[in-house]
Amino acid sequence: MSNISNHYGSNNRDFVASREAAIVRFKAYISSMHTPGLNALGRLILVRENNLRKVNGDVKNAAVMNSELIEALVSDHRMSIQAAGELIASLNRSGKIFCFGRFIKFPEEV
Repeated sequence: MSNISNHYGSNNRDFVASREAAIVRFKAYISSMHTPGLNALGRLILVRENNLRKVNGDVKNAAVMNSELIEALVSDHRMSIQAAGELIASLNRSGKIFCFGRFIKFPEEV
């Protein structure tokens, strides 16, 4: 009986443990970026609101496209596109933003 099967088994366990640790670090990174993500969205929404004011539009309709927010996060905070998408999904799950179709805005306050 050789040790080859045991050797590959221990490597697989090490790989799974390191992968799980990487996932935990990525989730912590995403949750630490909530505030900068909300700030970037706020800046983009402010521009949209100003544009709506110029044309006498309803400011409550101000929304940002998903791709614009991703682009802002990638350029301002040096995030990967995947991380920016995960951040938007995390903010949506937590209820801090409202996503409808390809548009994003802050939730309506009741």
